[in-house]
Amino acid sequence: MRVVSWNCQGGFRNKIEFVTAYNPDILVIQESEDLEHNPQSQLEGYPNIKWFGRDNNKNFKDKGVLVAAKSKYSFALHDEYQDNYRYIIPLKFSTQKLNLFAIWAKYDRKLPYIEQVNLALKQYENLLRNDSIIIGDFNSNQRWNDKHGKLNHTNLVEYLGAMNMRSLYHERTKENQGGEKKNTYAQYRSREIALHYHIDYCFASKSLVSVCTRFEIDEDKSWLTRSDHFPIIVEFNNE
Repeated sequence: MRVVSWNCQGGFRNKIEFVTAYNPDILVIQESEDLEHNPQSQLEGYPNIKWFGRDNNKNFKDKGVLVAAKSKYSFALHDEYQDNYRYIIPLKFSTQKLNLFAIWAKYDRKLPYIEQVNLALKQYENLLRNDSIIIGDFNSNQRWNDKHGKLNHTNLVEYLGAMNMRSLYHERTKENQGGEKKNTYAQYRSREIALHYHIDYCFASKSLVSVCTRFEIDEDKSWLTRSDHFPIIVEFNNE
């Protein structure tokens, strides 16, 4: 099962071919337009499509999270979904018997970025007791802990660790949180390494960590012409 997550920074209808070139089974796209602007015909081979968004923020009008999957990977929104957490979206994949959380951590005056992810995932604790994947744009890094009090990045990593979930990047590289050598984000689409950060992640249950056969961040500089994020590609041998 191959999963690709990418914050496309809008205009996904003009960028679809770049991520489908990876031949993913499941796509998780942040900052995507709604289905009206991404007709199913443009995502040929992905009959299972859902878009999650709200048109109530002038800065992100008609942008949300698009999840698309091949026919073998049918999914549905969990009944436990709480739409006050934007956007931490729990999905259930019936054939694979696993949960997937699609993440796009956004700014909110009361609960900015990682603070919202912290509270949401703790609300979904019962779901996390089953095989789960949490993937997407967390807009977070350990270096910004002091901005978020007790609901910071380290708090989330420790909580997920207690739930037997691991960051696949850090498990494979043995690098420390906040000391990543590869980056998923380039501020202002800059090529300067000083403006690059690791803010997109994939956490997985321990049982899935053992069958993860690939974790890749595509840092090809051509991606900077399309977005300020690089895509992450994850593969599991869990059939």
